[in-house]
Amino acid sequence: ADVFPSASSQTSRLLGKTCLYPEIKHTTWHNSLSASLWDNKRFEDIVLDLLRENGYDGERMERVYMQSFETTDLQYMSTRSRIRLIQLVDEMDMVQADTNRTFAHFMTEQGLRDVGEYAYGISPNKNDIAPVNATSGSMDSTSLAHGKTFVQNAHKNGLKVHPWVFRNEYEFLAWNFGQDPYNEYKFFVEDVGIDGVFTDFPETAVRYAELMVHSCTS
Repeated sequence: ADVFPSASSQTSRLLGKTCLYPEIKHTTWHNSLSASLWDNKRFEDIVLDLLRENGYDGERMERVYMQSFETTDLQYMSTRSRIRLIQLVDEMDMVQADTNRTFAHFMTEQGLRDVGEYAYGISPNKNDIAPVNATSGSMDSTSLAHGKTFVQNAHKNGLKVHPWVFRNEYEFLAWNFGQDPYNEYKFFVEDVGIDGVFTDFPETAVRYAELMVHSCTS
């Protein structure tokens, strides 16, 4: 993921800071296996121990962003570390493995309040934050209003918003972005107000962030 600076942030320092952003996968399944496979440890504890063994402990744990499509593992880790936890949000009608809720729950005000109790941020699909107009294929005023409302509600509950996945190919861009991924970054970062992105093209995101730094410091 790339995290973008605002006019009030220490932009040069932020761009020079490297963090880890791993995903813990299928925790419920791993914990359902024989306890003897894991020395009677929970899967989450194995991951946390591995990080600590490699120097990510205490304050350095704040340089780790741990993401998961499940909830109970994030809730567990929130009581045992200072890792910045990110609630991933999958397709709206899909059901979480551990809670049997649909992911649509996380897009509601109550869902954001729930996530705010244990996580640092939330990561839905970018088009669930700001849906493309199905008729025109463009991001319009309704898209913008929907996106801003979601981000404002997330921020109100102390959450950062890091949507996925930003790609350069024109078929993944809204029509009115003119096949230019920088227009998509501008829309989501500057207009909608997100805090970071997941991207398959990190060089594009970094160049956009550098442009923001230049704009903020000039």
